[in-house]
Amino acid sequence: MTFHLLLVLVLCLLLAARSSSQQQQEGLDLGAGAGVCPASCECEPALIICRRGQLGQQVPPRNLPLIRYVRTLAFIQTGIVTLPANAFAEAEDLENMVLRNNQIREVAETAFQGLSQLKKLRLDNNRLSSLPDKVFSYLPSLKELYLQGNQLSRLPGSVEFN
Repeated sequence: MTFHLLLVLVLCLLLAARSSSQQQQEGLDLGAGAGVCPASCECEPALIICRRGQLGQQVPPRNLPLIRYVRTLAFIQTGIVTLPANAFAEAEDLENMVLRNNQIREVAETAFQGLSQLKKLRLDNNRLSSLPDKVFSYLPSLKELYLQGNQLSRLPGSVEFN
């Protein structure tokens, strides 16, 4: 009887390990407290790339895994329309952000607040016709900014050329 109990326990542990490994390979569950990687995204510790999927109204999506430690974040052709205030505040270590080929029409003045490490921002090929004057003032480390492919008639006052 003890042998059978031990055998059942070992089988249960093997099935649990297999299930957890399979979920991680599919990019669904990244562990307790880490969040869930959306189906149209690839998530790694320092990199999140989402392509050709609908992310919904929340940008970035809720529970995006390990966003605090991400250095590169890309949402490409994901249907984003607006960037709300403090949208990326949790991504304090972010250095590169790619938001190209979306439908972005509106960016809140404080959408990029808290991104003091951001060096490269791509907002090209969206539907921007204007930007708030201070929208880039929260990005002291910004070196590269891509805005082509929009309908901008003027640049915000916070854009400086060095």
